[in-house]
Amino acid sequence: MSAGPLASVYEEPDLSINTSLNRVALAMAAALTVGVASAPANELIVNDFDVVGFGGTWGGFAQAHDPGTGSVRLFDETNGWGAGYTNFDQPIDLTGWSDHHIAVDFRTNADHGGNLFTVELLDTAGRGIKFDTRVLPGQSGNTTSIASRPLGNPSYGYNDWENFDFANVERMQLLGQWNGAEPFDVTFDSVRLQDYAYVGQDPNAAWRIEADRRIQKHRMANLLVNVTFSDGRPAPLASVRVEQRNHEFRFGTAAKAWLIEGPNANETYKQVLKDNFNRVVIENDLKWPAWSGEWGPNFAQDQTLSAL
Repeated sequence: MSAGPLASVYEEPDLSINTSLNRVALAMAAALTVGVASAPANELIVNDFDVVGFGGTWGGFAQAHDPGTGSVRLFDETNGWGAGYTNFDQPIDLTGWSDHHIAVDFRTNADHGGNLFTVELLDTAGRGIKFDTRVLPGQSGNTTSIASRPLGNPSYGYNDWENFDFANVERMQLLGQWNGAEPFDVTFDSVRLQDYAYVGQDPNAAWRIEADRRIQKHRMANLLVNVTFSDGRPAPLASVRVEQRNHEFRFGTAAKAWLIEGPNANETYKQVLKDNFNRVVIENDLKWPAWSGEWGPNFAQDQTLSAL
């Protein structure tokens, strides 16, 4: 049964069906360090710094490892550029983790001045892929930063990075801010791969308990289907199909007017809108540059009005 409000019931010939609102949903509701550590099935620890810190540093960076707290301080009070790195005992295979995101647990120290650092993975051929982590001005306390792009879809890197070999990863390093003049001073607790891009997306996130309760209360109802022949006799073997016809709640998207009307109108595009949404707003065509003709032939007032 599709998730959505009950709107129609399929009826076999010569049958009558009575419905009363039974719970019909109205809305859709390892380690890779030099040692070995455990992690949940959906998580892979690259380095938790519990036993050792970084394997080394370069570029004027230094480290201070505290195994008692399972963290390592990486700092450089001169120019903010350099790195701490960890070489794996043997190349590791990350091909099965391409849809996971790099997450870093850290806290900035008083002398830190940069607004980002970078996680880089290097393969055995010297190719590197990089993921920037933003640090908010004045940020303090323990923080988790999660890369928005999954591991298998980096935006930039080093030395033919587009052909990075995920099956042979040999090094992880944390780099300071390139060309940054501010001192770098950050304490790291762990670097890991996880299957969600932000904290609230975690399947175990605390908000889901309350959300499930509210879905049960506000977006679900009971359904009882009684199927009889036209003379009132029960039809116990009848086939009944419940199908969502439209949304009880507003469910919308932004659409391009020139794909709805005009010489480039696309029937598939329009059908997707009709099949999936009950509210649509125009994406760009009502913005002043488009309306006044500054954005070229794809935008025209008559076309926009017709699309609306």
